Amino acid sequence: MLPRAASTIETLTALMTYVDHTYIRGRDANKILNPTDPVHLPKTYQLVESKSSEPEEKQVPELLFYVLGCAGDGHEGQKKVANLMNKISITQGKKPKFIIFLGDNFYNNGVTSPTDQAFADKFYSVYQRAEYDGIRGIPCFFIAGNHDHRIYKYGGDRGWTIDFKLIESQIKHTFYSEEKEDPEKIKLYNENILDLSALQAWNMPRRFYSLTIDDCEFYFYDTNTYVRDYLASLKNKDHPDQNNQAIWLEHTAKKNAAKKFLFGHHPRYTIGKRFFESDAKLFITDADILELKELGIEGNYNQILNTILEKQGLKFDITFAAHDHSMSYYVSDNLCQVIAGGGGGELQSRENYSQSERMPCYLKENGFTSVTINPNKNTIIDIYSINHHHLQFCQDSNIPLRRESKLEDSLLMEKILPELIKACHAYLNKSGFNIKFFDKTKKLLWRESWVNPEDANQFLNFLNRFEPFTLMDLAKELRPLLAYDNSFDLLMEEAFQSSGCEITLQNFMDQYAGPVSPTTLVNDEKPTGIPASFFVKKHSSFDDAISKLQQADATANNEEMDTRIACKG
Repeated sequence: MLPRAASTIETLTALMTYVDHTYIRGRDANKILNPTDPVHLPKTYQLVESKSSEPEEKQVPELLFYVLGCAGDGHEGQKKVANLMNKISITQGKKPKFIIFLGDNFYNNGVTSPTDQAFADKFYSVYQRAEYDGIRGIPCFFIAGNHDHRIYKYGGDRGWTIDFKLIESQIKHTFYSEEKEDPEKIKLYNENILDLSALQAWNMPRRFYSLTIDDCEFYFYDTNTYVRDYLASLKNKDHPDQNNQAIWLEHTAKKNAAKKFLFGHHPRYTIGKRFFESDAKLFITDADILELKELGIEGNYNQILNTILEKQGLKFDITFAAHDHSMSYYVSDNLCQVIAGGGGGELQSRENYSQSERMPCYLKENGFTSVTINPNKNTIIDIYSINHHHLQFCQDSNIPLRRESKLEDSLLMEKILPELIKACHAYLNKSGFNIKFFDKTKKLLWRESWVNPEDANQFLNFLNRFEPFTLMDLAKELRPLLAYDNSFDLLMEEAFQSSGCEITLQNFMDQYAGPVSPTTLVNDEKPTGIPASFFVKKHSSFDDAISKLQQADATANNEEMDTRIACKG
């Protein structure tokens, strides 16, 4: 019999003697959650489709699904994304088999009951509208985000104090009909086979679970607790708890060589605000951090999560995540990751620009991702935004796919585009932008001598777009970046020289956009504390431009501005 606990710490210590994987209710240390309920019991489902919703002549032997996250605020951004998904589905004449939501389903504090009004306000009224024939009724699968657990910095809970009641309400909603538990639904989700054509719109049968369709496996895990689950899994390896999320994922995902996709709220690699300011202490304790350090696991929460998955020997074809309120695609030797966090929440900026060539897309825009697995098992990733961006990539490749162009200038474009893309990556990489300062100062600081990396990144998104564009479109996008006769020009000039097009940058702009006139920064607009040497009109070389920036950074001492620019050669 367990000793009666006088405190949360004493209770946890006692429990660890008997149980490998359990959590204490943060608000009542004496109540222990049953580890066999749907909150803690994993489930593996096989998806089948006995009856397709599409006419037989329209059915194609491919798997199409949509992915989005950080959506549940009920505001205009979320509604516009829902409208965009419906529009894409109808325009393409192909409905997704299902839609996956990557957490933060309900801002700001999750839901408090299976019949919470938020289900109607932030899900059904947004995605199940009568006029949305392209997505209405499509089964949606959900996982937990930090806000679904009420974990956030100011006033929220912490990862080791949550009582799982909030996420339990989302799970139980799956089993409800007309505001009460439906025995037939409970029976349905206790089976190992789920018929897609028989599923409802809302599906969150467990906190962590997997789906298998054909030879593709989809793993849904709760990143908010995964690190602590992993630490708990190390406590008693002689009698492993099969309900432990980390043990379940490791054992299940290693079973065969099928295509594997991982869906979680937290990215394994982030270039957003948490790249510099870790939020690890929202999810793990100081004692956890010390224990991880002894295991050789350090960094921000994203790095910790990634290292643990690597230590477990887990490999996935693509990892899908949110948490960063943006849309991005990242490819490295060991990781292919799609961040689809633009589902509707307040957008977040890119904060780190290193490894630019590994991230050919970063959109600070609301949108969603469409994924198509072809009969030849190629996986195509389409990223759509409400601002009309559409970028397409093939899994594990950072080279954008494009619709075939029939424009007269397509041959010239084919030569110029690759060089301009290389130049953008070189600009973002060589400068090593690491930027943290006030928006007003940022606008002034980049005015003349240096192109704002956000603008250069947006130009890169334009260059990588799927739909063809004309040379006049290109000149129109490029012109604002050349208006200051700065170091960005040098890389663009080199790109034209390398393209073999026998046309200079100046001639190209004169022909397709008209002459470019430098803009002069008014003296009284220069932020104080930044030396005049920073605001140069022309640099003899790109390295000289970096040198100027380093000098400016070294001498700028205005304490009112939080300016940190790291220029790495």
